[in-house]
Amino acid sequence: MNPRIAIPLFSSTVIFAVVGSLWWQLRPVEREAASFVVPDEARPEGLPLAAPGSLPDLVLITIDTARADHFSPYGYPRKTTPFLAELADEGRQFDQAWSTSSWTLPSVASIITGSWPEAHGLTEGTARDWKISSQEALDPALPSLPETLQAMGYRTWGLTANGHLDARFGFARGFDRYTCVGFNDSPAVRQVLDQWTPDLQDGAPFFLWLHVFDPHAPYVRRDEFDAWYPGAPWRRQPIEDGMLQHALGEGTLTDAFVEEAIATYDSELRHEDALLRQLFDELPRAKQAVVLVTTDHGEEFGDHGEYGHRSKLYDELTRVPMIVRDPRDPRRGHVDEPVSLVDVFPTLVAAAGGTPDPSLPGVDVRGELDPTRAIPIAVSRDAEKRALVVEGYKLIVDLDGAVPDELYELSADPVEANNLADSQPDRVQAMRKQIEAHAERWTRAEAAPRVDLDASQLEDLEAMGYLNR
Repeated sequence: MNPRIAIPLFSSTVIFAVVGSLWWQLRPVEREAASFVVPDEARPEGLPLAAPGSLPDLVLITIDTARADHFSPYGYPRKTTPFLAELADEGRQFDQAWSTSSWTLPSVASIITGSWPEAHGLTEGTARDWKISSQEALDPALPSLPETLQAMGYRTWGLTANGHLDARFGFARGFDRYTCVGFNDSPAVRQVLDQWTPDLQDGAPFFLWLHVFDPHAPYVRRDEFDAWYPGAPWRRQPIEDGMLQHALGEGTLTDAFVEEAIATYDSELRHEDALLRQLFDELPRAKQAVVLVTTDHGEEFGDHGEYGHRSKLYDELTRVPMIVRDPRDPRRGHVDEPVSLVDVFPTLVAAAGGTPDPSLPGVDVRGELDPTRAIPIAVSRDAEKRALVVEGYKLIVDLDGAVPDELYELSADPVEANNLADSQPDRVQAMRKQIEAHAERWTRAEAAPRVDLDASQLEDLEAMGYLNR
């Protein structure tokens, strides 16, 4: 249970208004960004910068809590991401892309290390009195995308807006300049980008990683909302996913409130899309860069009975967009073969002219892809669940045995409503064996290192609802 909704109920309307107001105050939008900077002259010995123009610039954009089916190029009726739709038209759009988990820490760790969650070990935090008191950190022995590119001569710059990606958890390793602005929206990101843009525009080839946070709850009504939801009756305060979940439990959740929450969420996507357009307008080199856009996970709006993102592995949480624009590649259009977030690492290394680490499980998505490839997904947050997507089917397994196995044929049942597990036991057994073999091959022998959090970080994590059992 989420403690933020365990309060006496005097009036549901009053509670919604108060909770929305309090949550917006708790969100640290004015908090100063924590910065971790290594000047060029302090780069590791033997890692000189490449000559300007000798390597393609690389831009990696990861958007927090953004589900694929709400992106314009993925068929969504609202124009939530017109800029990203233009980018997709200039490159390739991967229609069967999956995250490695259903929340930020394990999925982003997979992007940076090219490893499955079982291998990198960043899967959960430890709670004391319902507060996260520590979190796993990236193992220095694991490969690192920025370190690999740094060794190739790139200037490596990372700007993230999620407290789980703070430098103390190892995410600054391999970056010449790294700033984590915490759980903050686009104004904090914009402030840092404005400072960085002149330096990025000149000099050696750069790798820029930008992780943005706006679509994450609480959802804030942006300019596009009124056009999408005219005559919204009473709310201009942020909408927290806990408000929706609480109303569901009390039997007071209305279709109008859900529609309003979705429209507000969509306006956050449009707001983020505008920020990215502005970045490309103000950084001309980005227009010629190799660009990869994806998300860490999605968001549920009652699709399977809940709101937000925690321990489920349905497609609204685990299917992600992936767009790759390489100006040197004339190919355009949709790609139907399955891909994963572990593919980001080898794709960008290969795009830079390097050779991806053969020990990693990912592939260069610009190359030939295997339509029969199996894509595993895992979550260890509140529950131990595993999923496998292979040849159009998806199996979801609860390792604790609390929920029966679920099997879905995604092409015929994209909303995962018709469980075929009982009617196809042989397929379930075969896919279960694949999940077990994956765990046996990739699970690390020792737990990932942990870092204790200070009081300020505990406050931020509690305020954003990142509470483990």
